[in-house]
Amino acid sequence: MRQLFFLKIFIFAVFSLLISWYLFREWLWFWQASYTEILSTYLQKHQRIFRHHLFAKHHFSPQTYEQAKIWLSIALCLILALQIIFWSSLKTILKHFQESIKELNRLYTLFKKDLNTLSKNQKWLLGFTLLAIAVHQVFMYQNIFLAMDEAFSWLFFASQGASVTLTHYPVPNNHLFYNLTTCFWNILVSDNILALRLTSLLSFWGLLVIVFAFFLRKSNFQVAYLTLLLAGLGFSQSVFSVQGRAYMFEALCIFIAFFALLMYLQNYHSLYLWLFGFACVFGFWAVPVFLYAMLSFYAFLLWQILRKKIPLGALYRFAGIGLLILACVYVAYVGVLAYSGKNALLGNENVAPKDYDSRWFFSYILPIALRESVWYVVSLPKYVSFIFFAVVSLLGSWIVWKKSPNYTHKQIWQFLVISMAVTFGVICLMRAFPFYRVWTYYAIFFAWAVAMVLSYFLPQIKIAGLYLIAVLIFAGSFFQFWREIQDFYDPKSYVHHQKIADEVKIMLKNNQNIYLSEEAFYVRFWVEYYGKKELLRSNPCRADVAVQEIPEPPPACQKPYKDVWFLRFYARE
Repeated sequence: MRQLFFLKIFIFAVFSLLISWYLFREWLWFWQASYTEILSTYLQKHQRIFRHHLFAKHHFSPQTYEQAKIWLSIALCLILALQIIFWSSLKTILKHFQESIKELNRLYTLFKKDLNTLSKNQKWLLGFTLLAIAVHQVFMYQNIFLAMDEAFSWLFFASQGASVTLTHYPVPNNHLFYNLTTCFWNILVSDNILALRLTSLLSFWGLLVIVFAFFLRKSNFQVAYLTLLLAGLGFSQSVFSVQGRAYMFEALCIFIAFFALLMYLQNYHSLYLWLFGFACVFGFWAVPVFLYAMLSFYAFLLWQILRKKIPLGALYRFAGIGLLILACVYVAYVGVLAYSGKNALLGNENVAPKDYDSRWFFSYILPIALRESVWYVVSLPKYVSFIFFAVVSLLGSWIVWKKSPNYTHKQIWQFLVISMAVTFGVICLMRAFPFYRVWTYYAIFFAWAVAMVLSYFLPQIKIAGLYLIAVLIFAGSFFQFWREIQDFYDPKSYVHHQKIADEVKIMLKNNQNIYLSEEAFYVRFWVEYYGKKELLRSNPCRADVAVQEIPEPPPACQKPYKDVWFLRFYARE
């Protein structure tokens, strides 16, 4: 155990040394070099970044350069402080590490014990369901179109390496940690789409295992099984389990942090405190909107303290972990602050307050956003979604508060109520509503709520009945896919994406030379994916076909022949 600990200490030492060296080098460069020198060096080194010509105007201005010196100085001080805390607490950390290994072994033993207590029929049912989910995953992977956001993330971040991913933030599409993992998979995997989606796939299966194991221990087989079934085959979470976006990884981090929080409040073991911290750091590093979940965790803690369910000392410990989380997240985003500016993070379209009239926002925008959020989480036909959500919410509240003796169920329900209240409050204060896919984790919580309600009214469903439910949900998931996918991102988005991909195949089949404006990045992705990069031309007059965004000025030597969605296709006259 000590050898393992010291191996991890060595890895940490090397990793922290590299981070310290990188920050010191950047800090020294910013204090020694001029604004013009840093700008020209960055642009020369990263010539394929999105809107290269606007980088100085929109991001790295002289003001950003001056502020970067402060950001980097703070980050350098923080990383040094974190290292001092770590090395000065090495004996304590060793003690906690040894206890954490024992606790992990205990959890693994309990999980094996829980699995061994399942009957043979239950094990066969579980195997059948996992196979059904795997088949569904393969179907989704093959039939879900490669989204614009995926193509954008690949071309302008992941494929350009860690340097661009950690510093360039032109739009909120750059999910930093997710794109870093994609950079890593790109080394090992030759297929770009698989490299782009692999972290989501692994996150999905990791989440299913954690959710099933937790509810098998804290509830019963039926609740755990139905949660696994509904979470594994539900449309919203299934989509982002096979798309190269960070929302499934975010959901994994949220559930690890939340389950660790619950476990810590039960036995106060340090393992769960550190799991909570690591999950929050990586969740934030993946998507900044993890803030909604983070605020919900601490609001839930405060609620528990006010009801005198936990001692005040627990809040102090979580406050300390919270400060460490903020320090780590700051260091993770300091590259963005230094090169793209604070407005890239704090003033982008997802978080900046819109210039809506307050009355207009609360009477029109907010009700529509809430309505579509329910549609997304429930993933049923529109009015059925509202009815089903209301029924599950009312019955779940009645069961939790009046009937169920399960304390874990009560805690989860309390957290969901507090989380939705906190999220709603933050949205109202910011007057900005995030994209609905941020709520993927709520879809998994909703799967648990449905499982709990169903298990209360049908507490002992026979194995044959569970098989029937599994088959019906499995079959219904395909119908749900074709119903939902047509307008998932935008009206007719499935058709539009497919038409563009078909046009690319025609151009490549005819071996046509192609000119692409920067806004036609979706076409560029497919051209590069099929290994036809040599057909690309930088001058439209030397190309057989030109593709641009419709508002862009048309090439003088080309005439339009087709519009597909927001793109216009031109052919040589």
